[in-house]
Amino acid sequence: MLTAVWLLTDAERPEVPECVAARDSLLQRIAALDLPANFLDELVHQLGGPGELCHSSFIVELWYTASLA
Repeated sequence: MLTAVWLLTDAERPEVPECVAARDSLLQRIAALDLPANFLDELVHQLGGPGELCHSSFIVELWYTASLA
């Protein structure tokens, strides 16, 4: 038995007004939260930015090594 699967791009998919309203409401609520900075983003920033780091595993290794000291 064959089953047809239709894949639609975002441009072809109709928006559901209730879903759009729910999404917008959630995004507003999230933006209003006073969340702490992401730990890894802060670490990358303190080390000089993404251009100064060679690989994300370096961050984990650096953190692990520093935690042993």
